Amino acid sequence: AQTVSVDSPLKDAVCLMEASKIRRVPVVDATGKLTGMVSLADLALSGKDEATMEVVKEVSAPTR
Repeated sequence: AQTVSVDSPLKDAVCLMEASKIRRVPVVDATGKLTGMVSLADLALSGKDEATMEVVKEVSAPTR
C-alpha cells in the first residue's frame, strides 16, 4: 500500500499523489497504524506553493 509517515513532510505526500495519480494518501504512524488521510482537497486548501497546485491539476486531469 502507498502511505506516508506522520513524520513525513507534506512534499512526500504531494510527490506520491502526483507519481501515482491518486487523490488520497493514508498517513500511518511508526507501527503502520492508520492515523489519518491527506487528500487533494487538503492540498488545495493549504495552497502554499505552486507545486501543490500543479499536483491538484495533474491528478485531477482525465486519463486517456
